[in-house]
Amino acid sequence: MNIKQQKQIKTFLIEEFGSDRGCALFEEQTKTLDTLIKNTKGKSENQIKTLVQTILPRIALYKTLLQNDFSNENVYAYMQKYMIDTVAAKKTRINR
Repeated sequence: MNIKQQKQIKTFLIEEFGSDRGCALFEEQTKTLDTLIKNTKGKSENQIKTLVQTILPRIALYKTLLQNDFSNENVYAYMQKYMIDTVAAKKTRINR
């Protein structure tokens, strides 16, 4: 399944952490995402689509950052930056 948000996440991680670390974190995030998707059960087709395309990639990013020795405050700050600077900025551009 093509998950559009993954491209945004990869770009964000590379911008924040550099090419080597960003790519390594993205690989971990992708593995976590695959696990989350495989463990999703009991949902309708539309619910699964929403989870896979929007919610689970963000949860996987959050879990990946937590597992890589970032403090809770730093993880929160990175997630906030991703959501505001990447996701919200793109939504604002689209809606104009």
